[in-house]
Amino acid sequence: YTTLFRSAALTSYQKQFVLLDDKAVLSHAFAGSIYSKHELAKANQVVGGKDFAFLISDGTSIHWVKDSKTLFKGNLSGDQVLDLKYHASSQTYFILGKQGLYQFSPASGSISTLVSGGPFTAFDVLENAPKVYVGGNDGYQIYDISTKQVGEKQQKLPWTEITAIKAIGDRSEERRVGK
Repeated sequence: YTTLFRSAALTSYQKQFVLLDDKAVLSHAFAGSIYSKHELAKANQVVGGKDFAFLISDGTSIHWVKDSKTLFKGNLSGDQVLDLKYHASSQTYFILGKQGLYQFSPASGSISTLVSGGPFTAFDVLENAPKVYVGGNDGYQIYDISTKQVGEKQQKLPWTEITAIKAIGDRSEERRVGK
């Protein structure tokens, strides 16, 4: 008989595809060495970090897993997880919630609020500069990781409802979907 594999999420990790299902983070790359069980049955988001550690979420709960061990369990205290990103140079994970931008530090094992307010809809982390672009229904803002300051909301755009952002080099490209 055949079993149907149902992937809940797909991500790129070290230029290889990594899948998330209801039981594990896995990949056929790396000689099949990535098979890390997790405890989040409805997980639908995943991002890879340092040394094959992965942050996963089901939209409410957040787990940090490595080698089939759950090293951290948390949530955003009433906020909903929209997206996850990893910033390699600071070795931190960024979490976008509907009402805030958060940071998970593996070193301290804690989640901290960086920006609150929302509603937020999309974000991206610039790897070669300490910046996080955060979009919402009325423009976008830039959060500077090094100074911990939020720039002015950018609203001089052809359309201010931001649904996706991709940071490229020192600039951001906003891609709008809908309307």
